Amino acid sequence: MANPEYPHKTAFYAYPDPIEGPKTSYNPPPGANPVLRGLPLVAAGWAAESIPPLAAYIWNNAGFGTVRKIKELDDYEPRYDPTVIPLDSGDGAGVNKPVGVSYRERKGPGSPNTSIGAYHAAYESGEVTPVDVVEVVLDLIDGDTKHKVAFTSIVREKVRVAAQASMRRYKEGKAKGILDGIPVAVKGM
Repeated sequence: MANPEYPHKTAFYAYPDPIEGPKTSYNPPPGANPVLRGLPLVAAGWAAESIPPLAAYIWNNAGFGTVRKIKELDDYEPRYDPTVIPLDSGDGAGVNKPVGVSYRERKGPGSPNTSIGAYHAAYESGEVTPVDVVEVVLDLIDGDTKHKVAFTSIVREKVRVAAQASMRRYKEGKAKGILDGIPVAVKGM
């Protein structure tokens, strides 16, 4: 059921709960930097990028660093870019695109970007299995040099065994969660 206060939360998996910030005595400083447009803005941007002390002066003059000095914020754990997964809105116009098991059919301009929520729903319905998806992904990596160069190591048998185990869990109704059966590539250095 949708939360009337935060209706967008139901459209995402793992959407964080909002946390009210502390009551502070923070009063933002008045804008002290000049407003620039056009060529003066380009020149000032280049100068700020090229001369670090000038960038620091502009930053401090605008009061950007003052938020870090608010003592009431020290007790709050910072939240950086929470990972949320879009889910289907149920109205047919949601973020999920149809899941297809054939990359070749979907290749070309206008190919849908299938969401994790769409894969999860297709796995639950049995329309597609993790094994189907893994085989398509491995075929894509092997058959297309554009994608092949992105991988230095592919553990095909481990991937296939994991896909089989995931498929069994879905068939038994015991999936580990929304990410169960979703292929993942790990970027190395």
